[in-house]
Amino acid sequence: MPISRSLCQVAFQGARALESFDKRQVVMEELVRSLEVRYEQKDPYFMHLLEDSRQTISDSPPTASIVRCINDYIAALVRDADVNGICSFVKRWLRMGILTPVAAEQCLLAAANMALPSLDKPRSPAKSSWKSAQLEQVAELACTIAANSANNSLADRIGLDNIALPMYTLLTRILCEYLHNVDSHDTLKSADSVLFALSTATSHSPILRNYAPLDFNESAIKLLLALASRQHESESNARLVSSAIGYLDLMRRLDQVPAQKTIEQLCTAAARLNMDISAISKYWAGILKGDVKNQKISSFAKSLL
Repeated sequence: MPISRSLCQVAFQGARALESFDKRQVVMEELVRSLEVRYEQKDPYFMHLLEDSRQTISDSPPTASIVRCINDYIAALVRDADVNGICSFVKRWLRMGILTPVAAEQCLLAAANMALPSLDKPRSPAKSSWKSAQLEQVAELACTIAANSANNSLADRIGLDNIALPMYTLLTRILCEYLHNVDSHDTLKSADSVLFALSTATSHSPILRNYAPLDFNESAIKLLLALASRQHESESNARLVSSAIGYLDLMRRLDQVPAQKTIEQLCTAAARLNMDISAISKYWAGILKGDVKNQKISSFAKSLL
């Protein structure tokens, strides 16, 4: 039977509506397997559905048709807090070739968006349905996919920025969630692991750094400083503050300007560790002084000139 995106979506919507967990899980997995069989058999209707994920994309990528098809499957896994299931599914379909790296990143981002409180509304008592370690697991997979995809021919065809953008969007959301729960020991541990995973990915594929957006870089600096303020060992403090300085330097190279408060907090943290950042301080004080959006420079910033 020919399959269309709408038919696929309706099938998953019906399965998701089943009240029985066991029945829902069985039907969902049967639907997933049926799509895998269609792909293995090169079903022309299913292959056509996948085409939009394989064409050259000039701007930020629209959500791939296959991701929209399985959105309710992802939502069911999120509702069941089955992060292992989400990661295993994404890795399997990526390995099979059903998902491109862009679509794989979009699946992980869709899952995180469902699990995390909405950013469109003021912060409410609602908490993430995932724990810090679960967010960490998804983030680490996103970093691995991007790093493994950065240096192959597919990245040249679909654009590395289209692979990096959903990854950084996902990481920014996760870092913001960690910042809201930074007093938790589990959060501190997971936040450190996520930033280490990204550092590993960008060491493997340095070009990924060129696509780091301002909101991610600034969130990373804030989180690193928050982590440093809760560490008791000076060596750990120095490592975290040095990493924050690294993100600030990346922003300089990418012509991004962080908030004045972020720079001042970083300078203060570095000064407490007797780190010499006079050159960095003078550079950013000069940038802020010349920025019409930041004409009111604090006395602290002026003292750095």
